[in-house]
Amino acid sequence: MKVEFKAISESDFRETGSILLFNTERPRCYGIIFNEEISFKFGWQSDLITPEINEVSENVYSLGIDLNFAIIDFNKNSIVTNLLLDYFFYLTKLYEDYLYVITELSIIRIELVTFTIIETLYLPDIFKEIVFDKNRIEVKCFNDEIAYFAI
Repeated sequence: MKVEFKAISESDFRETGSILLFNTERPRCYGIIFNEEISFKFGWQSDLITPEINEVSENVYSLGIDLNFAIIDFNKNSIVTNLLLDYFFYLTKLYEDYLYVITELSIIRIELVTFTIIETLYLPDIFKEIVFDKNRIEVKCFNDEIAYFAI
């Protein structure tokens, strides 16, 4: 079943009966993620960016924006994980059996079967690029900093 995202107005956000995913203090933007059966609404602050939405597994999606990250299971119509991040969300990457939630200054490794947070990796500077190798992760940061982490 296809999942879609749509930006909505503040009044639509208040009036819709969708499940609240997250709503930041003083949101300026509002959205809804939905399929034919269920919808989740959320608000965020930055009007310069849009949420990153990715399919993690069949009918399970991740959504990240600003300081918020969530995993939604549309098979069970539930929020699996809902995190308030310490640093701004950048992107997600799937590698082997893990989902990597990349923020400005950290990487959160989430196991894909149970969606349990395995560990948080802290970066020496602002994230630029990630490269996965068989035994390690190489993270390039600003100021030519490179961090290596075992997989």
